[in-house]
Amino acid sequence: MDIFLVNTPLSIRFPDGTKKIMVEYFPHKEGLLFFEPFWSTAKDYVPVIVKGEIKGDGPWKVGECLVAVLACRGTDAELALEFADWQGYLQMYGQDYPEAEAVMTLARKYGASG
Repeated sequence: MDIFLVNTPLSIRFPDGTKKIMVEYFPHKEGLLFFEPFWSTAKDYVPVIVKGEIKGDGPWKVGECLVAVLACRGTDAELALEFADWQGYLQMYGQDYPEAEAVMTLARKYGASG
């Protein structure tokens, strides 16, 4: 499946073992651009750009990183807790979360396409 047709949060594991949640993600001229949970509450947040060709049908490889649907193939307790916190935040303050068009505009500012 095309990674950009998936309508659910994804997790990404970097070559150094670091893992993050991708709550918004877009194609980028160099690979993939994504936003982490709570990005909209951080001053001067800069989305993460992962360089490399996107391969696979899920899980996906982006450069040297592995991207999968969050909680698939084993549950990561730390990511699960972060995601639960994020969901709680959205339930309480979701009215303050930027509309899809505003998120896309910001993503394009950093080179996202689509």
